[in-house]
Amino acid sequence: MRHASVGILILLVLGLTAGCGGGGMYKTAAVKGHVTCDGKPVSGGTITFSPVAGDAEKGANPGKAASGSVDASGNFVLSTYANDDGAVVGKHKVVYASGADPSSKEPVCKAPADLVKEVVAGDNEFTIELSTAKK
Repeated sequence: MRHASVGILILLVLGLTAGCGGGGMYKTAAVKGHVTCDGKPVSGGTITFSPVAGDAEKGANPGKAASGSVDASGNFVLSTYANDDGAVVGKHKVVYASGADPSSKEPVCKAPADLVKEVVAGDNEFTIELSTAKK
């Protein structure tokens, strides 16, 4: 009887912990790319891909946003759950943050407000084209 109680307890603990492990994780796909501003490579900043709601399979929560640092040559690789794992498969609103001093009077490179990219299964490569906006 004691062995049966221990066995049931173990199964109960395993059953409860199985639901806690990555249930909220969506399938990701590799995403890398290049950021330009007025046709020239951007140096620095962060690019963010935020999943857009509307996928019936995902319901109200389209998934976690992915982000990546833009290197000195304008290249980036996105990460969502782990380093360089890409972005959730589906459509994403794309935002670029320069990291520049907000009080600076220098022109700032911005992405169009309606910029959307679709991440598909497999490898994805995007060029994100920004343009200068006067402050």
